[in-house]
Amino acid sequence: MTNGATRMAMVRQGDRTVLTLLNDAQGPTDHFGLLIPVGADLDAEDVVQVDTSALEALDAYSAPRLVTYTCEQIIDEGIGSTGGGAVGCGGTPPPQDTAEDAPPSVSAGGVTMDSAAVDVARVFPVGDYTATVLRGTEAGGLEQWLVDRDFVIDEDTSDALEDYAGIWFLALTVSTEAPLDEARWLPAIQIAYDSEAFSLPIRLGAASSDGEQDLVLFTVVDFASGQTHISNHPEAHVQDECLADVAAQDFGEFYSDLVPTDTAEASYVVEFAWGAGKCDPCPAEVPSLTDSLVQAVGYDGLATDAFFTRLHLRYAPSAVSEDLALYHSGIVSSTQQRYIQREHELESRWPVCQEGWSEDPGSCGLDTGWDSDVPEPEPQPDPSESGSSCLLCGSMAQAFGVFLLAGVLRRKRRPA
Repeated sequence: MTNGATRMAMVRQGDRTVLTLLNDAQGPTDHFGLLIPVGADLDAEDVVQVDTSALEALDAYSAPRLVTYTCEQIIDEGIGSTGGGAVGCGGTPPPQDTAEDAPPSVSAGGVTMDSAAVDVARVFPVGDYTATVLRGTEAGGLEQWLVDRDFVIDEDTSDALEDYAGIWFLALTVSTEAPLDEARWLPAIQIAYDSEAFSLPIRLGAASSDGEQDLVLFTVVDFASGQTHISNHPEAHVQDECLADVAAQDFGEFYSDLVPTDTAEASYVVEFAWGAGKCDPCPAEVPSLTDSLVQAVGYDGLATDAFFTRLHLRYAPSAVSEDLALYHSGIVSSTQQRYIQREHELESRWPVCQEGWSEDPGSCGLDTGWDSDVPEPEPQPDPSESGSSCLLCGSMAQAFGVFLLAGVLRRKRRPA
């Protein structure tokens, strides 16, 4: 059982955190186990299985996009108008059935304990999963508890567990043959808890990688908090605002090739940041961030009160030595990864992606000196030096999904 992709929404208001997770899984689902450091004791109502539609909508709303402009639009509406047709990227999984009600908690009193070094608070069903809330009270206790239940703990996972000694975990196992689509996406889980730390644990997830992992994180915070950034990993930049000589159906592969996977130190890209539920240009399927959408992922308020950020990391497990430390930057300016479909007459306005300014550019033929007002281009970062990650657009079979913050642990199949 391995995991290579995670798509996640994270709402942070005060000390309250709500995580909505969608994870891929390669291998038989009855071998699936998920271990999430949550830092606080959880009740049954804090963990629910949810529909995936909110994550799908957030992905479509914020994905890097290919737009088309004509000279008429540029002249009449101005550069950056919403008149250009937008083509988003990144497929979405089919929705799963929403759990009607959170199941009742089951007392942990009847749980057989293999080790007194583990405190099991409660066990309860969550849709297609069985959830256990527990913490290790002595060194090695949590690892032994997992081993006793047929989890495979390799050396990397064992080392990571030592850093989480004494904190609460949520362990999830598939209680039935969970419904999966062709891209092997498990049903989505939403978890709510209180914690002073604004962080995202990803070290355990790195141990379940088959060589590369991809994390897309959508954050929803109060507007004044602004863009979400990461304090203990560098920010990278992927070239955008350039002419893409690519057909719409090939845009996903084009964007994926812009930057390599991080192998030395995981860096992050801010692929989208906007407040008050706006975007420009907005994708047809999600023209704005709605109240119902932000509330579906746990935000207490209206979309106009919120600030939305999309962060993306792709890395090798060796590039992750600690969890992500997030912070509110207070930056309320907007940004997005936007690409303009290449037309000859637009070459005097934008450089060509990965090539630079055209030596013999076309022009919209204005008599107002429009072309002469084009500023000198800013130097673009060298992708080979940026160490940044990229978005893998296309079908969900290609798309990186979302699940790194927890460890997907392999389970041995019990003998019949």
